[in-house]
Amino acid sequence: DKENSYSNIYYGLLYDQGLKFKKDSKKAIHYFERANDYGVYESATARLLDYYKNDPTFRNQEKYVHWLDFAKNNELDIELDLLQWDNQSEDSGASSSFFGKLFKKKK
Repeated sequence: DKENSYSNIYYGLLYDQGLKFKKDSKKAIHYFERANDYGVYESATARLLDYYKNDPTFRNQEKYVHWLDFAKNNELDIELDLLQWDNQSEDSGASSSFFGKLFKKKK
């Protein structure tokens, strides 16, 4: 894998779970983002959404929206609890109904 196109997802998972390497969320995020530069990885996208939504160290609404759009554009099956930003620790002024409209269930 001379271009690191496939290894990024594996390094992301290893750092994320602390397997063979010390758990390092910053490195996991780096490798998950690189993995999605080369392809579409549902697990990487779900972890990125979780980091940017729920992790106090990495919480970032702009990056969250970027990866949410990526998930939508690639029709990824993401857990429902990751599909809506909540303003638990900040008031961003964003309407939570925006995300509800993005992922409205088809009847």
